[in-house]
Amino acid sequence: MRGEFRIEGPIRDFDGSTWAWVKVALLVILLGFIATGGYYGIRLVCAPAAVVDRVADPDRVIASYEWFYERYNRVQSIDRQISSALQALRGLPADATARERDRLRANLNGLCQLRAELVGDYNARAQMGMTRDLFRGSDLPEQIAYAECPIP
Repeated sequence: MRGEFRIEGPIRDFDGSTWAWVKVALLVILLGFIATGGYYGIRLVCAPAAVVDRVADPDRVIASYEWFYERYNRVQSIDRQISSALQALRGLPADATARERDRLRANLNGLCQLRAELVGDYNARAQMGMTRDLFRGSDLPEQIAYAECPIP
């Protein structure tokens, strides 16, 4: 007959009734859930390999290695600057103004705070376990000691 819509196969006697459309909609939704679950299941299974690839990426290894050396050398540089600032503060003549003394103390305090921040970053990354500690050079310390700021 003309105008009659009929499909035969997995959905028997699909004649366009409301119940048949509900069955098709539910089937599509079910297939969507199965596909989504499969996608996330595969991602979950493959996640450890992706982590290993990311951690062992040569560019990341080199960047992490260089970061430890750069940070350690910055701490050493700040230590020398603190010594110079402390020497300048102690070498002030007795007739130096309070403003000059305060300026040198503020400079020394700022250097001490910068050193504490650099040491904190270094020590935090060094304690991150395998992903960071493996990339620290063997000639670098595991931890850098915090130091009190020697403001007279």
